[in-house]
Amino acid sequence: MSNKGSAGVDWMKTSELPEFIAEHGEEMCEAIRQRRYRPLFVRCVEIPKEDGSKRDLGVPAVKDRWIEQAVCQILMPIFEKEFCECSYGFRPGRKAEQAVIKALEFMYDRYDWIVDLDLSKFFDNVNQDILMILVHKEIKDPDKEYLVR
Repeated sequence: MSNKGSAGVDWMKTSELPEFIAEHGEEMCEAIRQRRYRPLFVRCVEIPKEDGSKRDLGVPAVKDRWIEQAVCQILMPIFEKEFCECSYGFRPGRKAEQAVIKALEFMYDRYDWIVDLDLSKFFDNVNQDILMILVHKEIKDPDKEYLVR
């Protein structure tokens, strides 16, 4: 959790997380095991864009980001193998420079078209039921699936 970004609705700072975990970590783990854990609401922050418009960014509470990171560490190796080889965004061990090199390779290979997509508010519109069916096909573990939803 190197990001020192905005606080969530609880206003906890990332620097306060170790002490919070020391005091409440075991009860949080038990709540997760018993499927009682519920993340706090996500705080909405407006981020200015270069064109003058604004983009909404959801900021989870620090403790929820900690749990999200733990879930990500479990799920990433499972799903990484399913991703397209030519996909570079938000992938471990991949950088923008690698995407540029791949684009140059495509140009060298005489490809005529390059498509750049930015699907506006895509994740706001993902069908959660279909997503969970796909998640279940891969992990087949109700305890982990509970944390994804």
